[in-house]
Amino acid sequence: MIGKSLYDIIINENTSSQKGVAWYCNVDGEWIIYPSRVGKKLEDSYLQKRRLKFSLDNKEYEIDFSASVLIQVNTKTKFRRMVRRQNGNEAKSTPSLWLEHQVASNFASIRMSKTSAEWKSIDDKLTIKWLAFCLSYRIEKIVRIQNISLWEYFTFRKERMAKLSGGKEPNSVSVWHGTRDLDPMTLCKDAQDGFMMQYSRQGMWGRGIYFAECAEYSNRYAYINNDGSRTMILAELLSGEEIELRPDKNLIHCPPKPAGNMRYDTVTGKSNGSKVYTVYENGRAYPKYLVTYKPRFCTSSMNWF
Repeated sequence: MIGKSLYDIIINENTSSQKGVAWYCNVDGEWIIYPSRVGKKLEDSYLQKRRLKFSLDNKEYEIDFSASVLIQVNTKTKFRRMVRRQNGNEAKSTPSLWLEHQVASNFASIRMSKTSAEWKSIDDKLTIKWLAFCLSYRIEKIVRIQNISLWEYFTFRKERMAKLSGGKEPNSVSVWHGTRDLDPMTLCKDAQDGFMMQYSRQGMWGRGIYFAECAEYSNRYAYINNDGSRTMILAELLSGEEIELRPDKNLIHCPPKPAGNMRYDTVTGKSNGSKVYTVYENGRAYPKYLVTYKPRFCTSSMNWF
């Protein structure tokens, strides 16, 4: 459902663009659809890869459609907003940080700039968790994963969990995952399941899909690249209702709640100084970023290689 519009004109005008295509502007993290008359101009200019100047609500804007990232610029104030093209209404259901208009394809991997807020946020997370083990490390690359199929599956799971809990939105956490010998990009490009129970190994809490709060825990399972660097996935996990248990290698699903016939959503526990999350079904986590890094000047207590 479209939120409050930036433009008064949108309220009074049909907001559908050309058939099968819609254009959106990012307003404070929410994608707002352009009026149809503007959307048609944007689509024509996009197809011709040319610069467009247009008026909206008594303001003048400009977009350069030859650029790799589409930005709407107020010609007077120079204020900038991201713009995106999408088939149907999918743009409103995907994360607001998916800024590239190429998101119309099912999959895109977007390399982050070292000056971006996303890079800093992930770098800070690594610094906090690894400071006791590593005097220095270097993040080589951070890639944002934009997989519409996996995101739709993840959203479906989220909605189902909310429905089963009486409408309460499930808790979610940002966690790390190492793929061992599997190239993590293979998982990220998958158009069906992403994280799969079928490839799980038996661990401390049975056969499930494991995630960790602390990066140094997942580092033990990180994928090793040909140049010696390592890559891990930073994922968003729908943890829902958790239960902390002692290790039990015989677990195949979460235990039932005290009342009713419902089970907990996630089993948690402590291992090697980290909180560990275990889930027993597909679709519960989305691979948000691939983080590639190299350690430097680490203590012998840290088994990097």
